[in-house]
Amino acid sequence: MKKYVVIICLLLGCFSGQAVAATATSQPIWEISAVPKPSASETEAMRWTVLFTNDIAEYFLDTTSLKQDKVDKDIVRAEIKAVYTDKALLKKLDKIYKAKLTANDHVAYSEIYMAFKINKSQYTIEEEKIYNKKGVLLADKKLTEKFSPVPIKTLVDTVYVICRNHMRNGLLS
Repeated sequence: MKKYVVIICLLLGCFSGQAVAATATSQPIWEISAVPKPSASETEAMRWTVLFTNDIAEYFLDTTSLKQDKVDKDIVRAEIKAVYTDKALLKKLDKIYKAKLTANDHVAYSEIYMAFKINKSQYTIEEEKIYNKKGVLLADKKLTEKFSPVPIKTLVDTVYVICRNHMRNGLLS
């Protein structure tokens, strides 16, 4: 009796292994899921993590943007999104970009690209892109600032600590 059970188990193992090998190379015809796939806007929203909030804006970090420089391994780059909430600042920005804005449109947010020298506790802002409420690019400023010390208890300090921790834990690509 034990022999029959062993033989059946071996046969089932062989056949299930063949079935897995056959399906591993073939493409699925359809998917079954109780949860619908997220839309493009939902995927974009999931990309950003709330980082910091103050009177001027709400700041978000794209953790997938954290990258180590290929030449200088001490440099880590990050992308931050600032969604402006300060009415006075928004009016000022609307005035600056008035020529690029349509009626009932206004500046909404910017994406800031930063680089950090982790071992020296320094940072620089490499680029800033400003967008309207529809997501249309209004300005793209490439900056050539020198690295400066990271100011304590600021947005920059928060991003620096995240970059440093990602680097220490080997989570950077």
